[in-house]
Amino acid sequence: DKLIIRAGLLPNSRLLPCPHLLSLSSHWLPGNVLALKYFLNQPPALAIRLFTLTAALDAVSIPVICIPTVFTLLNSREPGWYSNFLVCTILGVLYNWISIVSVFLLAVLSFSRTFLLLFPTRKQNKVRTFQFMAVYLTFVTLHETVFTATGRLNFVYKVDEAYCWDRGVTKPWSTYDDVVDMVLLAVPIIPVAISCFITCYKIFRSSSLANHSVMDNPVKRNATITILLYTIVYLLFSVPNFLNYVPGLKLRYGSALRVPSTGRGL
Repeated sequence: DKLIIRAGLLPNSRLLPCPHLLSLSSHWLPGNVLALKYFLNQPPALAIRLFTLTAALDAVSIPVICIPTVFTLLNSREPGWYSNFLVCTILGVLYNWISIVSVFLLAVLSFSRTFLLLFPTRKQNKVRTFQFMAVYLTFVTLHETVFTATGRLNFVYKVDEAYCWDRGVTKPWSTYDDVVDMVLLAVPIIPVAISCFITCYKIFRSSSLANHSVMDNPVKRNATITILLYTIVYLLFSVPNFLNYVPGLKLRYGSALRVPSTGRGL
């Protein structure tokens, strides 16, 4: 839809993405609320806790991402409440934070399941895992809030995206923001893809392995397949994002060309 609009094939179709977002919002929030209720009543295994956090994050993203964008599209992409600098900044920071944390949670889910498949007799240390997650989330929070609050990064409304995106106020800060975006949003596709291939291999080999404590357990097998499907969907939609980031940064460091805005829309 976005390509059609930008190509000018449907110059008056400013509402084209709106039905998709309305449809998404109508089942996204109830689905994640039901999933959250289900996971909260399950045993406190690592995968269950990660699924709980993922469902909670997805439920929060509805009012932060979909609903404001729908109202903006219905208003012919006029900024509306995004014209308020404070609102634009708060929603922009929340959207960036949610995007980065969503990728991180999926990576932890994928890595934890692969570890369980590779070392079925070893017990995962949930305390250390959550400690690492806390450190990572603290860094992301500081990155998104401190530099924005001190004026190094600011948010502006983008008509094409119908949302607010960040940019550095100077070239060094813009470069810093691009590098951090690539590391936190694009680079994870590489280890996640490796983890996905290992999981696929283990699943296909499970029928010939005797006494495999993970894949012989129906509950753990279903959890593994669920995480695998979740990871595959992420990889399919992240390949364009990865291909968009890396060449842009290569241009930045290889010449005086400015990196095109990559955004987090994918």
